[in-house]
Formats: sequence, structure tokens, C-alpha cells
Amino acid sequence: MSDVMDQADLAAAEPPPGWRDGAMLDGRFPVAFEQSVPAAMQLVMAHFTAIARRDLAGIAETLHFPFAIYEGAQADVYETGRAFLAEPPRQFDFTGAAPVKGHGGLSVMPGSYDMLAGLELHTFNPINVGLTLSFTRHAPWGEKLETCEGVYAVTNNDGRWAIQLASTIFTPAFQEPVAYRDAVEANLRHGRDWMLGWSHSDAQVLASRRPSPGRQASVSGGTKVREVDPVGGPMAGNFLASARSRKPMAIYGTEGVASRLSVRQIATGEQAQAHTPQSQFDNFNNSARGGFEAYGYTLVLPNQRVLHATVDKAHTFGGYIRYTPQSEMISETHSLGIMTYVDQVWGAAGMLGQCMYRDRTNDVRS
Repeated sequence: MSDVMDQADLAAAEPPPGWRDGAMLDGRFPVAFEQSVPAAMQLVMAHFTAIARRDLAGIAETLHFPFAIYEGAQADVYETGRAFLAEPPRQFDFTGAAPVKGHGGLSVMPGSYDMLAGLELHTFNPINVGLTLSFTRHAPWGEKLETCEGVYAVTNNDGRWAIQLASTIFTPAFQEPVAYRDAVEANLRHGRDWMLGWSHSDAQVLASRRPSPGRQASVSGGTKVREVDPVGGPMAGNFLASARSRKPMAIYGTEGVASRLSVRQIATGEQAQAHTPQSQFDNFNNSARGGFEAYGYTLVLPNQRVLHATVDKAHTFGGYIRYTPQSEMISETHSLGIMTYVDQVWGAAGMLGQCMYRDRTNDVRS
């Protein structure tokens, strides 16, 4: 028997069959992917089809507004569909009227055509899916001009699936062999430092990790589990809160949600996290243990990696695995994000989604 649930009613729904008390909803339950993943795949393909047809109105129909896109190292925000159509992102200006300064293929050659290269799933939950789409662009005579590689956050807002946040990297054909090793190493170090902070309950380590300055956008706007919870999610803290409250479905509401976009201006030198009191670490250590006796430490995913990169921006797939003190896996979280290179430093710049991929509290153990 299928456990498909009405997406608008998920926040009030009973946990799916097989859920164990105190666990988070994870990727083993079809409700996490059965409706969301096909909807997101179909939506992103409609988005690419509109690009290939040079159909600006068709592109707008695949978006939530407000909509944010990283064409460069900062997010551009379009509050309404009318604003988007009146002055679209440079990559969607199909008139060829205005030249574009700088690097990155944001001027469309008249008569060029696009060819689909790939579509890949990275994160999923009942209301948010993170995907990558790539396509190649060719001159009218067939020469390959560039490759576009993008990351997309598709969300369910009040029953409608659409793209809330995107970032694209256009790479000229002759530049495709370039490897941006600095982006790769920065991504690994950022993730490892963040996990060290939580593993050792070290507020100084957490505070030392700085985001990129400028306008940043992330997907948020999940349902609150309790009134005191911050607006946001579904992210790591929301997953843990849903388990503590024994309400694993509570963060996946859609009814009445107008937007899941969070936009903020980051100042130069601003900390990724304010000072963390010991009580917050104590709460985390208790929640992070899940169904085990104790939480021990956290390490980044073994396959954490940079998906696409250019001189000042990278798209990243990552996450982490929590362990007991005896090195038994507790849970595995996946995430899709953006890093940018601003003021000669790489920093975190946006989050397109997270998923609780596996919570072993749901496993049957003696």
C-alpha cells in the first residue's frame, strides 16, 4: 500500500509506517521523494525547454517570486514576475541588444541553440528538491561556444512547485579543462572546520568560519515545530527539532507558504555564527545522538565535492555523518550549496537545500 500523502496536509499528517519514535523523516520513506522528485525533475526540464526556445515568459512560469539567481558572486532578487520580464537576468536577455562586460557567457548569440547535457538529483525532501542542470550552447554553424552548469532549488509553496533559487556558471569551451583546486580545498576546509566546531563544542571554531560578504540567498521558510523555533528550514536544526518533539512531519507544511526565499546582506568580516553558549552545545549533543546513548563527533561526507567551479564561484554537494563515541553511524545529512570568492577569500554564499538522507534511529536494533 502506498504511503503517498496530500502535500498540503503533511505538517499535520501522521508519521509514515515504519517511523520509529524519536526519529527524523529520512530518505527511506517514499513520502520524502515520491511526489517531490518527479515534480522537480519535470519543472526543471520545463525551465530548460523555455531557455532552448528563447521563451522568456515560459521561463518566468517556472519560477516562484520573489526569485533569486546568482549570475555572479551575489544574488540578484526579482520580487515579481513583472519585474523579471521587464529587466530579466542577463543570461535570459535574448534580444542581443546590450553587450555584457566580464566573463561568463551571459550574452546570447543570435541564432545559437542549446543542447541538454545532464540533469542530476542531489537533495530531496517532501517540499524542497536540489538539482543540477547542464547544457551546451552552440553557434548557428554548430561550433560549441560554452557549457552552462546550474544548481536549482525547487520548492512546493502553497501547493505549487517552481524554482525559488538558482545559480549558473557559463564556461567557454576552451576553458572547460581548467581545474579550480583552490575552490575544492576551500570547500573541504570550510566543511571540516564547521564539523570540528560541533564535534568539540568549540564556539571559537564556529565563529571563525566567515561567509562571503554581499547579498546572499538561501531556501528557507519551513513550518515551525514550536512557536519559539526560528523561521527557516527544513535544515539541520529543524530536522533535530522535529525529532525532539516527536513530530517528524511538522516541518513539511505547504499550505499558505508564499515564499521559501531568505535574503540577507552579509557585511565584510561577519561571522558565520554568533557566540554559541554551552547550553546550545548541550542541547545539540543530546539531540544529535538520536536513538543512541551518546553523540561523539561529526565528519563531512566522504564524497563531498565541488560540482562546478569558475574563478569566483563554486557549486557544492556536501553534508556530514554523525557518529557515536564508538564510531557507529547515527545519521547522514546531504546539502547543496554555493561558495563565492570575494575579497580574495572563498566563503559560503547560499544554500539550496538539505535532506536528512538517513537517520538510523529508524532502524530496528536489538
